[in-house]
Amino acid sequence: MKTNWKIALMCITMLAMIACKPKNPADQPGGEGGESMFDYIPPIAINDKSVADWDKLDKSKVSEATCANLPYFPGLKKMKVYADSVCIFYMLEYDPQEMASHTDVDGMHIYINADNNTETGGFWDLFAPINKGDVDIMFEGALWDADGNELSYTPTFSTWSGQTNGEGWLWAEKPVSNKVAGSQLVGDNIIEGRLVLELIPFTFDKVAFEIGVDIYQNFESVGLLPQGDRPDGDHIGRAKKLYVKFDK
Repeated sequence: MKTNWKIALMCITMLAMIACKPKNPADQPGGEGGESMFDYIPPIAINDKSVADWDKLDKSKVSEATCANLPYFPGLKKMKVYADSVCIFYMLEYDPQEMASHTDVDGMHIYINADNNTETGGFWDLFAPINKGDVDIMFEGALWDADGNELSYTPTFSTWSGQTNGEGWLWAEKPVSNKVAGSQLVGDNIIEGRLVLELIPFTFDKVAFEIGVDIYQNFESVGLLPQGDRPDGDHIGRAKKLYVKFDK
């Protein structure tokens, strides 16, 4: 009887493990607020070579930015961002002629005012308001390898380390899981990716955040969104970062 009891317990345990196993672990990021990798179905897939998922979203929940008429950095044409309680999703349309160089020193920065507070962070070099940066965190990583082959975006993660509301390239790199981000190239002019919130070691505001992106080649920006028209002087068409509300 004792032996049969042990066998029955083992069977129950195995059945529970099978029932809880995610269908596709590679495409099931972890979540917050009760959602986990076992029950979260991403609204945007980043491994299907398609952007059709965006058409299924409530357009009122998607934030967009488009290239200015006279941009200083013309490479990026459109940006869409959607965020739920688990991930930040983004889609970037770019001009292939402006980004002909695909090497391991060509990549992307993602700048985020994560706490939705203008009195923290820094870095006003690319975005408005001038003299009052509020970027809290930054991702930096390549999109292509040294041979020009596509990479899934696995960036480094940094927090602002300079003076509050200051300028300059002053970042403190922090360890982060390589599963925090991922991306795919769709055709020759679209980057689609995501950031997993629970893997970002920074506390986000519960309502909204601001985000900006630049693509760089040979360590120089060639595309920037949001971006205003090119003015006289050195203000490089600074615009406010894109405001995104969480869809929770």
